[in-house]
Amino acid sequence: MGKRNGPTNNAGSRGSKRKRVNLEGKATETLSTVEMLSELPLDIFCEIASWLHPMDLLHLAQTSKLLRRVMLSRTNRVIWTRSMKAFEDLPPCPEDLAEPRYAYLMFSRHCHECLADEPVTTIDRYGETFLRMELRTRLCHQCRTARHKTWKDLPKNVDEALKPLVPHYDDRQRYIGIKCAVLYDVETALALDAQYDQLHSPCDKEAWLQRQTEIHGMAVKHSSACQRFVENELYKEQQCLIRLREKRREQVAEKLKALGWTKELDFLGGIKSLYHPDPLLSVAEELNDQDWNELRPKLVAQLRRARKDVINQENETHIRNRVELWLIPAYNALLASHPPQACLPSLLDVGLIPEFRSALCSTPLDQPMPTELTKAAVERLPSYALEWKSERDQELLGILRQASPYTNQDVSEDALHLVSTIFMCDRCCKVNTYPSVISHSCNFTSNFWVEVRAPGVKRPRVYKDIGSSFSTSSHPVKVQVEDDLARHIGAAVYKANHGSRLWCGFRYIVFDEDRYEHIVNMLGTLQWSRKTLLSEMEERNPYVECLCQCFSRTQAHRSGQQVIMQWKSAVESCRRHRGERSGAQFFAKAEGPN
Repeated sequence: MGKRNGPTNNAGSRGSKRKRVNLEGKATETLSTVEMLSELPLDIFCEIASWLHPMDLLHLAQTSKLLRRVMLSRTNRVIWTRSMKAFEDLPPCPEDLAEPRYAYLMFSRHCHECLADEPVTTIDRYGETFLRMELRTRLCHQCRTARHKTWKDLPKNVDEALKPLVPHYDDRQRYIGIKCAVLYDVETALALDAQYDQLHSPCDKEAWLQRQTEIHGMAVKHSSACQRFVENELYKEQQCLIRLREKRREQVAEKLKALGWTKELDFLGGIKSLYHPDPLLSVAEELNDQDWNELRPKLVAQLRRARKDVINQENETHIRNRVELWLIPAYNALLASHPPQACLPSLLDVGLIPEFRSALCSTPLDQPMPTELTKAAVERLPSYALEWKSERDQELLGILRQASPYTNQDVSEDALHLVSTIFMCDRCCKVNTYPSVISHSCNFTSNFWVEVRAPGVKRPRVYKDIGSSFSTSSHPVKVQVEDDLARHIGAAVYKANHGSRLWCGFRYIVFDEDRYEHIVNMLGTLQWSRKTLLSEMEERNPYVECLCQCFSRTQAHRSGQQVIMQWKSAVESCRRHRGERSGAQFFAKAEGPN
C-alpha cells in the first residue's frame, strides 16, 4: 500500500472551509473540513483515514470531540492497523497498549513528561533515541535524568536481586571510575521492590524473580526492536531532508547558470562551496519564487567576487602554459651552454626580468606570444646571466671587506678563488667555498610577495604568492612589478617547476674567520703560499696530521694514535678554539695515499 512517509502539518486544520454549492451552482453556506468529514459514511471515512500517517490520525483525533470518539473507538481500530501496516519494520503492538497509544509512542517527537518539542531528525546526543518502550513513554534527556538515579541514590534500599529487572541506561555524562554511570528507573525499582517484599517464602521469591526475568526479557527485546525502528525512521527522514536540500541547491544552481554564472560555480566547486552560504540554501523545501528573489542578490554578489578569482585563475593558467612551452625550454638551453658547476640565476629569477615579463604577459593571453618579444627575451638571457653572476661576486666581496683579516685592504675578485676564502651559513652551519657558495640552497626562497605598482596608483597592491605556503622562511622577498598580470608569473613558474626558487641574497652567509685561521696555519705547515688557489689545493689534495684541540674528541686521539685527515675534511671539522692560540701549530705534514 502506498502511504505517506511522514505526517503532514495541516491534516486537521480547523480554519479550512469550503462553500456548499446547490444544483444551480450558487453558494448557499460554508462548511468546515471537520463537518464534511463528520458527515461522511463511517466505512468511507475509515477507508480514507487508513491512508493517513499515524501522526496525521492523532492530529485528526484532536480536532473535535466527534472525531476523537470515532478515531479512538475500539471498533474502528482497523484505521490504525491499516495505517501502521505501511511500515514493514514496525514491531507489533503490545497487548497492553491500544493502537493509538502505540502510535503516539512510536511516531511522536516530543517528551511525554514536559512536552518539550524536538526536531524530527533529533537522535539523543548520547546515541540513544528518546523512546523508552519498557516504561511506555518518551523522555527528553532532562526528564530521563530526573526519573533515573544510580542504584546507590535510590530513595529506598532496594534488593540487589532486582537490579537486572529495572530499566536502566548508561549516562555518558557521568562516570564512576572509568565506566559510565548506570541510571535506573526509580518508579519501577520501588514498585518491584514493594512486590518483592510481600513475598516471604524463598521459593515464592525465586519463582517470582524467574517470571519477572522472562517478562523483562521480552520487554527489552521488544523495546530494542522499537528503538531500531525509530532510529531507522529518523535516518530515513534525515535522508529525505538531505535530498530536499540537495534538490533546492540544484534548483538554485540551475537558475544561477541560466544567468551566466556557470564558470564561477564550477570554480567554487558548486553551490555548497560559496564564500558565505545563506541559510535559505539549507531549507528542506523546493525552491519558491519568494526565496529565490531573496537569495539572488546575495548569491550574485558572491559570484561577482568569484568572477575575479576565475579571471585570475585563467590568466595564471595561460601564463603557466607559456612558461612550460617557452620559458623552460629557453632556460634549459642556457643551462646546456654552461658547465654543470656554473652559477646561474634560477628559472624564477629569469621569468621575472622585464624582457621575459613582457613576453609572458603579452595580451591576449590565449594567443601566441609576439615573436619580437620572445626573440628579445632570449637574446637578453646570456647577458643577464653574466650580470647576475657579477652582482653575486660583488656581494661576496662586500662580505670579505667586512671580515677582520681584510680590514683596510683592497680586496679584488682574485681573493674569492683563494683556498683561505671560506664561508659558512649561519642557518644550516654548512661550510662553503667559492663559487659553490652562490648556489647554496639557503640563498634561495619560495616565500615571496608580489607588489604591483601600477602607473597612476598611489597605494601598491601586495599579493602573497603560492610558494609562501610551502616555505619555512619567515622573511619573504618582495618582488615589484608594474603589470597586474605579472603577479601570476611567480605562481605559474612555481607550479610548473617546483624546484625553482627566488634569489633572496646572502642573508645567512658569513666569512668563517675560525676556519680561515686554520687554513692559513695549514698552508704555513705545508710551506705553501697564502695565495694558494682553491683549484691548486684540490688538485694536490694534501693530507695533514691534526694537532689542535678541534680533534681531541676523536677516537684516534683518545687512543693515542695520530689523527690524519684529508685537508678538506680537516678544515670542515675545525671550530673556534678556547683560550690563547697565537703561535700554536694546528697541523703537521703527513703523507696521504696515492
